[in-house]
Amino acid sequence: MIVFPQPASKWAAENAGALIASGCEIVRLRSVVEVPVAGWLKSRRELVMPPGGATPIGTVGAMTAAFELAEQIEAGLAPPPAQIVVAIGSTCTTAGLLAGTQLARAAGVWRWPLPVIHGVRVTPWPVTSRMLVLALARRSLERIAKLGGPRVDLDASRLVVDARELGRGYGRITERARAALGSLPVRLDGVYSGKAAVALQRVKGPTIFWATKSEVVLPPPPLAALATANRALAKWLQR
Repeated sequence: MIVFPQPASKWAAENAGALIASGCEIVRLRSVVEVPVAGWLKSRRELVMPPGGATPIGTVGAMTAAFELAEQIEAGLAPPPAQIVVAIGSTCTTAGLLAGTQLARAAGVWRWPLPVIHGVRVTPWPVTSRMLVLALARRSLERIAKLGGPRVDLDASRLVVDARELGRGYGRITERARAALGSLPVRLDGVYSGKAAVALQRVKGPTIFWATKSEVVLPPPPLAALATANRALAKWLQR
């Protein structure tokens, strides 16, 4: 696992502790700008997944979730949404939902007007550029078509990239996000879903909020795992 520094928060510490507890090899970089170089060095002998799994394979989870959502709407558990609000980090979930809803429509599963995927940027440009989201969504649909699925022409008008909640950057909670943390009956975080929740005030009509933070609270790592962990990461975790 390749990690890079980000502002300390209880959510980041929780995730770092889970990584240490897993026992996986952790490569700690000095800065996010080293990610491409570190990936290239590792890829000479290993398969390297880009941040957030932002590949046509990585989007499959969100694409299939669009089919599951269609089943829930059909069952009367939710109204057909005019928009889906979600945080954009690596672009994987946003691109998957954009492609998945349109794939479900082509397959006859999504029988309602297509929703707008309202992505709230939590990572700066160019990582979360609209062009990259659309490119990943198109590549995902092309992969499905090559595997025998329907061929779908992506409707780019169904994507909105909202840059108003980024604040001072990735991992840095804003006052509006802090205020939004208790606004919904689900667990939110200040890095992703809290910022996305602020955008709910700006959308109209039936809306689905796609919470990207798990309800599960991850336990701290065992002391034995902490003792053998990357020293810099363990020190950061204990601050």
